[in-house]
Amino acid sequence: MKLLCLLIFIITLPLSVMAKDISVSYQIISSDKSLTSEAKNNVTLFLKEIDVKGRHNVSYWRKRIIKQCTSALQAIGYYAATFNITTDKSAYKFDAIIDIRLGQPTLLTSATFVLQGSGQQDPTFLALKNSFALIKGAKINHGQFEDNKAAFAILALEQGYFDGKWLRSEVKVNIKQNNAQLVGLLNVLSAHNGVAYYYCVRIRNLT
Repeated sequence: MKLLCLLIFIITLPLSVMAKDISVSYQIISSDKSLTSEAKNNVTLFLKEIDVKGRHNVSYWRKRIIKQCTSALQAIGYYAATFNITTDKSAYKFDAIIDIRLGQPTLLTSATFVLQGSGQQDPTFLALKNSFALIKGAKINHGQFEDNKAAFAILALEQGYFDGKWLRSEVKVNIKQNNAQLVGLLNVLSAHNGVAYYYCVRIRNLT
């Protein structure tokens, strides 16, 4: 019995060691000096989501870095960004240098937001609509787009609207031409003295 326990310990030990978390460090640079603090902060935030174990190889790690960097930069309107990744791996330590070139920002060639229904002339809704930063010529920012929609939901509750819906809400991104179009059509109804929101956002990558 003692011999069996000893053998189990010897066999399973390497597996537990291989599953051990390893030390990971990232150095984010920009050789062309294009990197903004906004972009660097967002990339740093997305990189923190990478969970690397000892059993993962450099190839897996690089793919995760590429995915997270791409998502982080596209979220704030840099679809044309490129980056070069240099990696180094030792026993339980991964180091990466990420050289980011932002490229030209992805701008909105059109931004249409329409209020319709019995509440379309409500001055509180009109004021919020006019405060939106996402207008033609602005850099697309998916976080701002979601914040804008959330602001309408909060305002609707504050004003006592509980019935209505988004008839259309989408962002179209043309990666080849590096531009985007935003469309929002909000039906503001007064039935039951209210507005309820149904969000459906589609991001299309047109090539």
